[in-house]
Amino acid sequence: MMSLNQLQDAVQQLSESDFQVFQHWFAEQASRKWDAQIAHDLESGRLQPLLAEIRADIAHGRVKPM
Repeated sequence: MMSLNQLQDAVQQLSESDFQVFQHWFAEQASRKWDAQIAHDLESGRLQPLLAEIRADIAHGRVKPM
């Protein structure tokens, strides 16, 4: 397995076009991990207090339309 420093060095050595491909791939990976975490948090009920607070703010007119 590659260390973080080795990975950083490898990324710095990429050509501009390879870096753009890597950057797109990395953004996709980060997005998938974020989506999975949000789905897990929703399923586990971890976000229920936040959702309740948002619903209360909406019910009491404490939000403005975008």
